[in-house]
Amino acid sequence: MCVEKAGVVLCAAEEKFYISLMMWLQTHHNVSYVNMFPCRDLIDILSGESDASTGEGIRDRLRELVSQNSASLIAVVDSRANTGDRKFEATENHRLNVVRERAQSWFPDLTVIGLSIDERFLVMSELPRDHHQAG
Repeated sequence: MCVEKAGVVLCAAEEKFYISLMMWLQTHHNVSYVNMFPCRDLIDILSGESDASTGEGIRDRLRELVSQNSASLIAVVDSRANTGDRKFEATENHRLNVVRERAQSWFPDLTVIGLSIDERFLVMSELPRDHHQAG
């Protein structure tokens, strides 16, 4: 019996990245279904640099999507972290990891990863680097 594995992508990246993200998750995390949750200012909001009530709204919507799809994986995605500027990249990767950790605290039984993608639609890094299957 083949068990379908679903994921939710909490995405600060543009729509043009969606197909590549879905394919990457299918290949690297055996996810057969991906539900995209776009949020342009995701990193700013959930890293604590924006309105807290907006963060609660994101958490509630994410909770709905996880429940609707019986998701076992959440991917937090940012496309700003690969600019060639090492200092900027380190800051953005730190902020992405803060958001990933926050989402993990909301869903301790799920696998939550952070993905950094570049303008060529390639996944440049996955956080945590030594990720584990939650649950």
